[in-house]
Amino acid sequence: MAHNIIQLQNIDIKELKQIVSSVFKEEISKINNEKSSINDELLSRNEAAFFLGISLPTLRSYVKRGVISEKRLGSKLYYSKKELISSMVDSKKS
Repeated sequence: MAHNIIQLQNIDIKELKQIVSSVFKEEISKINNEKSSINDELLSRNEAAFFLGISLPTLRSYVKRGVISEKRLGSKLYYSKKELISSMVDSKKS
């Protein structure tokens, strides 16, 4: 990882705050982008059930009731990790 060196000479506090703020915003943006891409992965039926801590029949029941959506790729079923998280958050609000 490259290290950037900033020497503070003839800089006022307002400029320093702007520099620090922009660096923090960049880092937070990077972290949010990484989280977003992690949550977009597709899970198999077994992985989805394990992730949610439920059985396969319960997973099937959630799909039939419309709580969870599934995607078919060929003959296999997949579940978006992001959608699983949001559907479980939404169901807890109800």
